[in-house]
Amino acid sequence: VRPGLVSKEDGRLICTPFFATVTSLKAEKTSLEEAAPGGLIGVGTTMDPYFCKSDRLVGMVMGLEGTLPPVYHTIRVTYELFQKTVSHTREDLHMDEHILLNIGSTTTGSKIREISGGEVKFELIKPCCCDVGDRISISRRIKNNWRLIGFGRIIEGE
Repeated sequence: VRPGLVSKEDGRLICTPFFATVTSLKAEKTSLEEAAPGGLIGVGTTMDPYFCKSDRLVGMVMGLEGTLPPVYHTIRVTYELFQKTVSHTREDLHMDEHILLNIGSTTTGSKIREISGGEVKFELIKPCCCDVGDRISISRRIKNNWRLIGFGRIIEGE
C-alpha cells in the first residue's frame, strides 16, 4: 500500500509503504474470489487496524509488490483552465499560490513552484502514488470555497 506511512526526517518527507496480505474481498455482504473494476470492494488484510481507522488509507493505492506507481512529492503538469467557472471568470495561476489537486483517489493541497507556458510545477503537501500521464483536476479557493478551475495531465514527477 503506497504511499504508506509518511514521516518527516531532516525536513524531507519519507514514505514507507505498508505490506500486508489480502485475507478477504467483499462487495456489501457477498464474499468475492477476485476483484474487478467498477464498484466498491471491502478488502480484508493482515494490516494493523490502527493504520486503517479514521479514513487513514484514503488516497492510498494497493497492489502487488513491484507493480505500483512511484510516489511523488512534486509533479509537473500540462494544464488548461476553464474560460469561466460557476462564480468567477478565468484568472491565470500565480507563483506560490495554494491550489487543491485531485489525483486519482487522492485530494491534496499544493503550492505552485514554477509556471512556464502551459506547464506548472506543484509541490504536494501530501505525497501521491501516481503515474506520468494521469489526469488531475485543479481547484482554487474562491470566496472561501474550493472551485474547480481546470484540469491537467502529469508529465513528470519527483
